[in-house]
Amino acid sequence: MMLDAACTTTTFRFLDEAERQRLQEQKKKAAGKKPPFDAYGPVVVGVLYDRLGNVITERKLSELLPKSSHRKLRLYDRRFVWMEGVLGVPGKEPRVNDRNQVEFETVEPRTQRLDFQE
Repeated sequence: MMLDAACTTTTFRFLDEAERQRLQEQKKKAAGKKPPFDAYGPVVVGVLYDRLGNVITERKLSELLPKSSHRKLRLYDRRFVWMEGVLGVPGKEPRVNDRNQVEFETVEPRTQRLDFQE
């Protein structure tokens, strides 16, 4: 047997060789697991350009729609719809408000407001 600090700094346990190997294998498995890939997270859904065509800011779907709402996306053959009021999705269409902001509702539904200039 060997002495191994397996719990807290004040509690010690004696581990036999098989239990120590099992704990090491569990640590390796936990370290080797990758978080699940978010297929919609890196998708750019909005870009703000200056007059010369340079990108000022871009918004990804993960910034506008939480991951828990991905089940509400309208999936088609080669695209998906995440806003209300476009491509046959019922709801208010995107619009410009009095503060010169683009205002739209997502499929969650939550109202988003984006400025033209950042």
